[in-house]
Amino acid sequence: MDELKLQTPNRGDENFKKRVVLFSNAVTETVDENGVVVRAIDKEWLRYMLFLCCK
Repeated sequence: MDELKLQTPNRGDENFKKRVVLFSNAVTETVDENGVVVRAIDKEWLRYMLFLCCK
C-alpha cells in the first residue's frame, strides 16, 4: 500500500513569489544577525502602488 503524504504545500512561499513578480519595487531585503538575507514586502509601498493602479 502507498504511503500518504501528510504535508500540505507551503502556499505562503508561492504567494510571495507571485507578489515579487507583480510588485518587484515593493520587495525589501535585509540581513539578519546570522547573516541570512531576509526578504519581505513593504506593505506601505504595496498599498501606494495598488492605489495608483486602481485609480
